[in-house]
Amino acid sequence: MSNEKIIGWVGLEYFYGRPAYCHTAEISLYLASRYQHQGLGQAALSFVFSQLTALQIDTLVAYIFSHNPASLRLFTQNGFATWGILPGVAEIDGQKRDLKILGRHFQAD
Repeated sequence: MSNEKIIGWVGLEYFYGRPAYCHTAEISLYLASRYQHQGLGQAALSFVFSQLTALQIDTLVAYIFSHNPASLRLFTQNGFATWGILPGVAEIDGQKRDLKILGRHFQAD
């Protein structure tokens, strides 16, 4: 928050909803454009990473649009790798867009 305004959010959701995936979560991160490039995305990821052991999560997946280089760079710099690409699955402003699936395994401490 900044001056009592919400400027972004980070969240974890169950991945795929089956017991076999109970230690995997989907991570989502959003920052308002005027608050990007200030280290807040990194701070949010670092906080989430610090909570994974307590949450019993050892794998994170992220779905990021291919035309979002800043988010792709942030996640890649934090050890995420491309695990898949879903070509043309989204339509944004009348244009088909690809969705990249990024993932990272974390070791238990």
